Amino acid sequence: MKKSKKIVSLLVLLVLMMSLLTGCNSAEFNYWEQSYNQYLNAINTNVYSTAEMSVSTPNIDYIVGTLSEEEKTSAMPILNYLKDGMFKMEVAQNVQNDQQLVRIYGKASTDSSFKLIYEMVRIDKTNYMKIEPIRDFMSTLMPNEDLTKDEVENVISNSKYLMITDEELNSTYNGSQSVSNPLGLSFLGSNMATSTNEQIKTAESIMKIVNDVVRKGYDGYSMGLIKQEGNRFIYTLELKNIGKVASEFLSYSIDNSDKIQEIAFNSARSIPASAFAALAGVQILTEQEKLESIDSMQKEVKEALKDAPSKKADILAEFESMQNELVDMVGKSKVTSTTQFADDNHVNQEFAMNLELNILDNGQFFTLNMNGKSSTEYNSPFVITAPTGKMITLTQVATALPKVL
Repeated sequence: MKKSKKIVSLLVLLVLMMSLLTGCNSAEFNYWEQSYNQYLNAINTNVYSTAEMSVSTPNIDYIVGTLSEEEKTSAMPILNYLKDGMFKMEVAQNVQNDQQLVRIYGKASTDSSFKLIYEMVRIDKTNYMKIEPIRDFMSTLMPNEDLTKDEVENVISNSKYLMITDEELNSTYNGSQSVSNPLGLSFLGSNMATSTNEQIKTAESIMKIVNDVVRKGYDGYSMGLIKQEGNRFIYTLELKNIGKVASEFLSYSIDNSDKIQEIAFNSARSIPASAFAALAGVQILTEQEKLESIDSMQKEVKEALKDAPSKKADILAEFESMQNELVDMVGKSKVTSTTQFADDNHVNQEFAMNLELNILDNGQFFTLNMNGKSSTEYNSPFVITAPTGKMITLTQVATALPKVL
């Protein structure tokens, strides 16, 4: 059984290189083509996007009723957002010039007004985070918490922006000793210290692998999750069917494992060593080291999956045994996403998630509804300017924090 579970894990890992939203019937293949063109637009033009999302939890009052008065005091700000909250987001980005603006607004109820809760501007490898909105937002969510020590408060009290360079983030997250990271701790795989251009290169590598494998490895196979209506693509998944979809996908993957492995690893060999290093969670790889790493991974996967065809019935039976538990837990939970490729420069999307989870003590379902819509315009002119006002650096904040050694 342990070996069977290991095989399942490795197969799922391989399958996850694909997208569950893509297949190769006409609608799903067209959607993939359009999405890939949309991605190319995003890295070659100016992009401006706006999005809105509403959140509601009808049975939040029951949850509140189970809390003590002390728990209510600390939890209610967060629960208010779940009860009837709304968020708006604005993003402007130019990948080639490494410029980005992100603003997020939130309101905790329908009768309140939107308030800026997050703003980040990125220009020339430097990120400027506006301090006041996020400090106010965190104070709202945790009104009784001591969010900052006196020394930190003194440092940031008159500052308008936290200025974070890529170099500071690299030293903080990727294992170099510095005032920000005196122990040289490493968070492998973190992209927090990666420039927009570098992130795009990594994403492009992933897109290439997925694109190749979807096109060549799963020809003629479809899960039928996407329907096309003109220039609109509607993706629908009832969560109780996740097990069934995964089982069908897994069955096909076992039957065609050799072909899928060959395409996936050949695609990986064709990407730059620097991009593969980012995917592997390391800082540097030579081309030879990349190829040796891929060869080693391929041998391990091939060895681990060699018995998969003979154990297919057992593997699928294990998936089947989990499906009944899944159906009981998720109830009528459903995700729907509609993408409209209006023209070469405009994309509109709508998203709805109606979640029901059988996790409450009284046997009723915990319900969470999220509905959103967004609009994206490519080649949209905009100008991003560097913030003005008093700046504080990440290093200054880190220096003021209490040291724990």
